[in-house]
Amino acid sequence: DVAPPSPDAPIKIRRYAKDIQIGNVEFGTMIRVVHLISKLSLTGTLEVQNTTRVVKIEYRDGRIFSTASVGLIQSALTWTQGEYTFNSSRMLSSNAQPIDIRKLFHVAIEQFPINAVLRALEIEFTKYVKTTNQFNLKHYNQDASLKWWTLCDGSSKLSDIIMNAGAELESISREIQLAFLCDEVCFFDNPVTQPVHIQYDEDTPN
Repeated sequence: DVAPPSPDAPIKIRRYAKDIQIGNVEFGTMIRVVHLISKLSLTGTLEVQNTTRVVKIEYRDGRIFSTASVGLIQSALTWTQGEYTFNSSRMLSSNAQPIDIRKLFHVAIEQFPINAVLRALEIEFTKYVKTTNQFNLKHYNQDASLKWWTLCDGSSKLSDIIMNAGAELESISREIQLAFLCDEVCFFDNPVTQPVHIQYDEDTPN
């Protein structure tokens, strides 16, 4: 007989390389895709295009490089239409420069209209929020009067956190949305007590 799982066993959520090979660009898509390719430690070229621009971002074992300007990459992170492809066999450029992508994530999330951020969060409004093993306190404003991450213990709904935000509603909403796109928080239909572990698997599951 197989023993039932322990109620304290972590909830494991897996991300696979196959899920980010090709897709359409919508709100927040590029932040999530750029982040996932890095966490999967892949090597190759991500190409994203809309009706007027094409941007290429290169990866070497998950480290991010590009020959494009920082401003252009930052702009691409905020696109809400277009398409992207990731090619692991494309030759990498010898003159590509390393990029601190996390800084660009924070700039990009600030450039989204707040109404778009709130619309995206509205879908999760009645769900419970839980931080994951990917959460990094250094990524967020520790001087905020409401340290929203302390409420993300799986027993509070997103609506509870948002309603307590007060004057910091806009900044907290943006931070929670960014945390979600970067797998640092997850939303659940029911309260969660177990730890949540995000696992990044380059190989396709059998």
